[in-house]
Amino acid sequence: MPNRAIPVLLAAIGVLTYGVFIPWLGYYDDDWPGVYNLSLGGLNWVIEYYSFDRPFGGVVMGAFHFVLGDKPLGWQISALVTRWFSAMAFWWLLTLIWPRRVKETSVIALLFLVYPGILQEFRAFTFGVFWLQLSFSLGSLALMLFAVQKNRFTVPLTLASMIIAIASWNINEYFLGLELLRPILLWYVINEKEIRHSIATTIKNWIPYLFIFIGFIVYRLFVFDTTREEVDPSVYLDKIWNGFPEEIFYMFGRALPDIIELVLLSWAQQMRPMMFEFSSPSVMIAWTIGIICGVGMYLFYSRQKRLGSNRLEGQLVAEDDWSSALMKFGLITIICGMLLIWYAGLHYVVNEGYGPSRYALSGMIGASICLYGLIHWIVQRSKYRIVIASVLVGFGVATHIVASNSYRHEWLDQKDTLWQLSWRMPDLEPGTLIFLHYDGWPERHGAGYTMPLNLLYGREEKTTKLDYWVDRLDDDKLLQAQEGVQQGKTFNRGVRNLEFSGQLNNSLVVWRRDPGCVHVLTTELADRLDAPPLLHRAINLSRVSLIKNSQENEKLLPRAIFGPEPEHTWCYFYVKAELAQQYSDWLRIVELGNEINALGLTPKDRNEWYIFIDAYRKLGRLKDAELLSSQVGL
Repeated sequence: MPNRAIPVLLAAIGVLTYGVFIPWLGYYDDDWPGVYNLSLGGLNWVIEYYSFDRPFGGVVMGAFHFVLGDKPLGWQISALVTRWFSAMAFWWLLTLIWPRRVKETSVIALLFLVYPGILQEFRAFTFGVFWLQLSFSLGSLALMLFAVQKNRFTVPLTLASMIIAIASWNINEYFLGLELLRPILLWYVINEKEIRHSIATTIKNWIPYLFIFIGFIVYRLFVFDTTREEVDPSVYLDKIWNGFPEEIFYMFGRALPDIIELVLLSWAQQMRPMMFEFSSPSVMIAWTIGIICGVGMYLFYSRQKRLGSNRLEGQLVAEDDWSSALMKFGLITIICGMLLIWYAGLHYVVNEGYGPSRYALSGMIGASICLYGLIHWIVQRSKYRIVIASVLVGFGVATHIVASNSYRHEWLDQKDTLWQLSWRMPDLEPGTLIFLHYDGWPERHGAGYTMPLNLLYGREEKTTKLDYWVDRLDDDKLLQAQEGVQQGKTFNRGVRNLEFSGQLNNSLVVWRRDPGCVHVLTTELADRLDAPPLLHRAINLSRVSLIKNSQENEKLLPRAIFGPEPEHTWCYFYVKAELAQQYSDWLRIVELGNEINALGLTPKDRNEWYIFIDAYRKLGRLKDAELLSSQVGL
């Protein structure tokens, strides 16, 4: 099988896995502070943003932004490309470790490419750089082995390997543990070439990397000063010193469950109920493409010579021995990769949201190797190994496509909410705190609204001091806010270089009803809309007078990010009617109602008709009010 076919296969399956919904994806949660910094302040701001804990990350983000700009599409395509880079770097590394296992290592690379233990890849602004960094880490290891095996251009290859390793370490700390694989890989490859002096030769080749690694650790521990405890290694050293041995057991107590989840349970994502909602077109598309990829992979490999070879580095090697080698190496790779995660007292959790599933980034490499080692050990016939691997790849493809459709819906919903907020609040008093209660996406991070609203209403003077902050409303936050108002406390929040400070009595309570429109709540509205008890208790925080009705200077969301203003449907007219109600402009509400009738628009929540019925009553048009009330069943 020509080696050049594998990159094409990886690219094809990568595009089908991650590219189906790319034109309709956007920015999400943790993406937004970086997007805000780059969009408003450029390179200087984003370098400052990352200077708190990951000094080189801002330079990389600035370089990406210089090429890609503000549009989400560019970042999504870039993330797809860097995802392919990481798979290619991984495959190259595997072929250097097992040169005569080209086909089988390519299968492992495919399992890695569609690994379903992380379903956050579509947060492309964040994850595109993660994949580039992983490519650097794996590429550094591969360049090192290439230099040792070829024994040519050793100095420039070693320098290149060291440079991209240092770059990876400085972007962020996720893959730092993989550096512990370096002496193991050197010994394994060198031992195949020379038995007698393998240890000495290994140490000789490792020393340059060891020096720069120690230098980096010293720099992070004693020179670089971070203000974020979660990435400060000295904090965890203190915990271990003061809490030994209990702290060690706490930190590493989740190691075995994490390994099981990474290798096996992550592939159970296909069993989620949403994967079997065959009435959904997106689910049917996902399974169709997954089946095509699985069948195509099987046909591709079945037409080649027997998968794998019993000859490894010129020696006869039993298949069971290679299975064992794969599982051992995979396990070691997981441990090295996850070491810093466990050291921080964190662990991997299989989920589809924004949380701990990202911790699989450094463990998925070893997990893919270990999984194929299990398949190779359990299944004796090469043909059936390919069947199983093809089925897993097809499942992985389908899982990611369903996840990407979920992100597509979220971006549509996020844009819809922000456009409604911009229509409902033409301008907003600086220093306003918005408490958002969201029916549709209750776990969404407030950054997804905080940064866009600051871009929307931001002052001409560019500053990292935020004028607005959006916080998710729940029982605990409501209690804290009410106590803070009574005590006259200031509300202070920040994300690294971005800071907000405001008075708690300068707040709005916003309800994004599902189904329904955005509502800036008052006592009357809460009663009319049958709002949940939490919102009724929060009404006393809401000051609608913070909204300024500057119709002559109505602001729009940045077109480069959000696209053109969408077509005006029911919710546009409703939120404009709610704005008119705030200023007791009953004639304007009636005019909006006439436009609605002319367009034949109807609400998803019939309670939203109340605002038009009340306008007729305020104007003394009681018959019109009764007629509309009877027509809509209120």
